[in-house]
Amino acid sequence: MRPLALRLLPVRCPARTLSLLLAILLVACSDRGALSPPTLEPLLVQVDGPWLRDAKGRVVLLRGVNITSPEGTPPEQERVLRDDEFAFLAELGFNFVRLPVAWASVEPRPGEHELAFLRDRVDPLLRAASDHGMQVMLALYQVRRSSCILGGSGAPPWTCAGAEGIREHRQGWGALDAVAEVRARRAQCDFYRDAKAPDGALLREHYAATWSAIAYYYDQDRRIFGFDLLNEPSPGTCFAAPEFVERALTPLYVELRNVVRSAGAPQAIVYQPAVVRGDPLVAAPVDTAPASIFAPHLFGQSFGQPTDPSGAAPSLEASYARAGELARAVGGPLVVGEIGGNAPPEGTYRGTTPEFLAASLDELDRRLASGAIRAFVPAGETPPSGGVGIGNAADAAILARPFARRIAGIPQEMRFDATADEFSLRFVDDTTIRPPDPTEIFVPARRRYPRGFSVEVTDGDRWTFDAHTQRVLVYRGSGTTHRVTIRPTASAGSTPAH
Repeated sequence: MRPLALRLLPVRCPARTLSLLLAILLVACSDRGALSPPTLEPLLVQVDGPWLRDAKGRVVLLRGVNITSPEGTPPEQERVLRDDEFAFLAELGFNFVRLPVAWASVEPRPGEHELAFLRDRVDPLLRAASDHGMQVMLALYQVRRSSCILGGSGAPPWTCAGAEGIREHRQGWGALDAVAEVRARRAQCDFYRDAKAPDGALLREHYAATWSAIAYYYDQDRRIFGFDLLNEPSPGTCFAAPEFVERALTPLYVELRNVVRSAGAPQAIVYQPAVVRGDPLVAAPVDTAPASIFAPHLFGQSFGQPTDPSGAAPSLEASYARAGELARAVGGPLVVGEIGGNAPPEGTYRGTTPEFLAASLDELDRRLASGAIRAFVPAGETPPSGGVGIGNAADAAILARPFARRIAGIPQEMRFDATADEFSLRFVDDTTIRPPDPTEIFVPARRRYPRGFSVEVTDGDRWTFDAHTQRVLVYRGSGTTHRVTIRPTASAGSTPAH
């Protein structure tokens, strides 16, 4: 039986184009009549070949953000995100958090793993993300960001004994002190070769043991869908890029993958490509595992001064095309781990521009990929260079855009025209897995469509809108190809969103 309130509302439903005025936010209509209020199970992500899927087999696309507070900040300096800030991210439609933690925080002394750090500083963020419908990719930061090499976070000080006096002296992100830069590259070589800890064990063995401890701790924790095993692996100065991938990166990835799987942890294994100056996507590791994700960091330019004297950097479109190729080689979905800095021709990093950010999101849509912005900066706080202050309204206007979060079929095309505020999605039935309806499309009604919006669906398909979660849910008819188009309503007298 239909709810009485829906029966009493005087709503007429055209056969194809269904206009939604936000005065009737919770009412859905179609050529088959009004639908019940929408329900959708909590998001749990798993890898299935080139796609992420939810528990019912729907294809999942993720939009999210890096939350860097536990990256290595001392407890007394860490600013813990509040619940209302997670709510703000959810209002942007975000369903994904990449959460970096520092190796130094988990293994502050050789062989001693501080699981209390995970309990006290990581678990609350996992809980808050999950409470707001977001899945988490957990990353561990290692050598290049060590406090005793570059004044950052990552590897513990005992991994670079004797380098305590070498610090990075910089203004902004870039302008690296030459001595610190040389030391950083040497440390990368040491880590991937045979450098040892004070206890005589290889640094790589300690790092693997730390991942083993993390995997045991989060065994079966479904709030985490992937483990990002190495952050921005680089050959430093002691390998050519192809040699590095074959002789150093791949064997280490295999070792890390084995310790995670030995711990019984089923989370996806997340791979990053080898990176060097001037080319952010040199190569992907070979011999990757099932349930793999390819997660490069796609900045406008990578790692400081360009090698090309003209200052030319790979175009954004070319970088995403290359990322797609490497994701196919890995055999998993493309999930861009960091969308960030857009470097000017003179080199170094700068904060991401709104134009670059919008173009990056366009590329995610074009390639039906997922990704996370680098990084969340609460409103009123100064973003670090290379970060994005997405806690403010100006950036929210760029980030709040429609996208399909779960698709009951195989997506073929997704596009958002920010000039016209027009969104389109095309997908086909998945005859193998046969996931159930609905298809979920996030629509930022309050920010993008204050005068309302219209929804056009394929003949026989139906839809409903949940104003509280800002979701259009689409239910398929008898056809096998499905199209959805969302446009702003321009008619005078439309009721503003509230």
